[in-house]
Amino acid sequence: MVVREIAIYQKEGDKHIESFEIDLSVEKLINILDVDTDKDPNVYMVYAINKAQLLQLQKLIPNLKEINFENVELFYESFQTK
Repeated sequence: MVVREIAIYQKEGDKHIESFEIDLSVEKLINILDVDTDKDPNVYMVYAINKAQLLQLQKLIPNLKEINFENVELFYESFQTK
């Protein structure tokens, strides 16, 4: 099983603050994250999330609206579980 999440890190020091597991289709992720499907067809790589992508994700993931993004960086991550 592949777990997909949005991870939030502190800008200074890269300290992990929080992660949200997400349930978005691969197609949605490809569109939002602007994934090169030749290199990453299943969206397994780590992607930094920019402001435009964040606005799209906030519409789909209400938890992201509660975070103060001034001092944090966001990343899309995925990992394999047994």
